[in-house]
Amino acid sequence: MDTTEIITGIALIGIIIIPFFLHHLKKKKKEAKFLNDLLSLAKNEDSIISKKDFWRECYAIGIDENSKKLLYINKIKDKEQKTAIDLSEVERCSIVNASRSVKIPKGNLTVIDRIDLVFTFNRADLSEKTLEFYDSTTFMTPDGEIPLVEKWMAIINSNLKTNKN
Repeated sequence: MDTTEIITGIALIGIIIIPFFLHHLKKKKKEAKFLNDLLSLAKNEDSIISKKDFWRECYAIGIDENSKKLLYINKIKDKEQKTAIDLSEVERCSIVNASRSVKIPKGNLTVIDRIDLVFTFNRADLSEKTLEFYDSTTFMTPDGEIPLVEKWMAIINSNLKTNKN
């Protein structure tokens, strides 16, 4: 092997690897900004995030298990949605999976349109609150949202149980 082949090989590897590296850096930078937004929301609510998740580079959720506050950010729509929910006012948390059956040549296919976390409050003057985890009008298919929403429902419900004790 001569130096020209080695340099050409290294250049080709670089051309292949650099886009992945740049995408990774962009994703990390966006996640760091999202974390700052979530921490800023927590600060405004006098909370400290003890658990958090980010997905689709558009959504963030976190909880302060000491003050029992849930914090949520959705930047997918034209307007940014920032929500804080006091879990001491929540009666119940449930998942709403809006799906439909579509006929295909080999049978039926279930298509998921939306996945939401819905909060019912223990006060009649507070209406239900819905936090979007997935919307088919924005993304083609769910990508890990089902286990994620189930995880957060379990976290929230365990905090609701400690509220009632």
